[in-house]
Amino acid sequence: MTVLGIVGCRIFEDEITHVLANDSYIDRIYIIENEENKGLLHKLEAEGCKPVFLPFYKIKADLRCSNKFSVIVQLQGMGLHVDPARLKNETYTNVDIMSRSVDGILLFLRLLRAGTFQDTKKFCSYEMPYKIAAGQGHR
Repeated sequence: MTVLGIVGCRIFEDEITHVLANDSYIDRIYIIENEENKGLLHKLEAEGCKPVFLPFYKIKADLRCSNKFSVIVQLQGMGLHVDPARLKNETYTNVDIMSRSVDGILLFLRLLRAGTFQDTKKFCSYEMPYKIAAGQGHR
């Protein structure tokens, strides 16, 4: 079983939907059940996808019974970019939790301040591949 984790800002719902809906190699899409992820759930369903919407602990249990390529998605709240310390804290927390169940992580983040994630040593400590797909926003 191969599992990719996606942690991202809700502002990237459309981009994440496009990536997931158009990747024929993905066998199953899991979306962590919470308010932040409901918009993505509806957008994926509108594209004909059938994501599984479950609490994280149930996703982990379901993955143990699978040998398919799966993706787990956790979106973060709108407006975190205005508080870089909070953005970093929530992102690191989500990456830390997800890193226990995935083989690699793709980050979709909106960075308004240069250097928000300049020190990537924290990500390197997870001993797994990661990629930051960052958009530069304007005030």
